[in-house]
Amino acid sequence: MKSHAVLASLFMLALPLATHAQENINPHEAPPQNTTHHKGWFIGGGYGMIDVATQRTNLPKQDRNAQAVSVYGGYQFNHWFALEGHLFGSNNLHFSYTDVVESYASGLFIAPKFIYALSPQLSAYGKVGAGVLLYDETYDNRHSWQGGREESWGSGEAAVGLGLEYRYHSPVVLRLSYDYSEGTLEDTEDRWYFRNDADVKLEVSQLALGFYYQF
Repeated sequence: MKSHAVLASLFMLALPLATHAQENINPHEAPPQNTTHHKGWFIGGGYGMIDVATQRTNLPKQDRNAQAVSVYGGYQFNHWFALEGHLFGSNNLHFSYTDVVESYASGLFIAPKFIYALSPQLSAYGKVGAGVLLYDETYDNRHSWQGGREESWGSGEAAVGLGLEYRYHSPVVLRLSYDYSEGTLEDTEDRWYFRNDADVKLEVSQLALGFYYQF
């Protein structure tokens, strides 16, 4: 899994911004007030890279990168707390199991979001929540008697996230985010076929750039 490398990269990107913001703070003045977040609803989206690892009984662990899109929104209660929903989906992960032609990861999570102001325009945040993690496969006619069929796995799991947000224009906030979730997913149809009746252990990490609009 490349999640630790991705997380380190995010911190490396954040460090110069945070350092610059702290250098501009006068120690004799009051701490910066967070103008990045205001009370009210917000909605937005992002695009970036997703890293997915799967592990099943009698099959080797595989790790793949792909592009992913996300939609998020929620309600900002005050300058340091919000409740946020996050929906994401990957494009084809191209796992190399012999009869798999398409595979996708997706999820929907809700989490409380805690915000810390680095400057009046720049903030860092962290969140921990729960939701549903999903994984789907479609099989090839040439290598399997069940060709063309789709199989799905799903389970309720926890997720964590962190990121940076910058108010670019009054209602528009830019975001750099990292999200991670993992779990053992159950076959949603509990089929007897030797491979599909096994649970799937899934690890998902995302790095995305996006923005949202605050009402």
